[in-house]
Amino acid sequence: MKQYLLLTIIFFSFVYSEKSYGYKSSISVQSITEASPSIVYKEGILNLKGVDGFGNLSIYSIIGNPITAFINVDLTNFKRTIELRANQMYIVRIEIRGDVKTLRLVAR
Repeated sequence: MKQYLLLTIIFFSFVYSEKSYGYKSSISVQSITEASPSIVYKEGILNLKGVDGFGNLSIYSIIGNPITAFINVDLTNFKRTIELRANQMYIVRIEIRGDVKTLRLVAR
């Protein structure tokens, strides 16, 4: 029960966080909350689609430990090589202009 409560608190802290990293964003046609970003991790490469502009992308373990962060980067056609453990679940937090989107990722 304690673990479930802890995971719930961590998850909602990512979703409702107002933290800003001091970046400047570019012009974007739609906000991230209106967009449907998708993230794919295949053969050690992380691909993000459906997001335009500069922002932050952070990856956390399922218990909330930070894995890596990309701060103030162009998220349009975002593609990075990153080592994630196979068959593990991660939380990907995308932040653009104060809008936050949280996605689940299972590394295969």
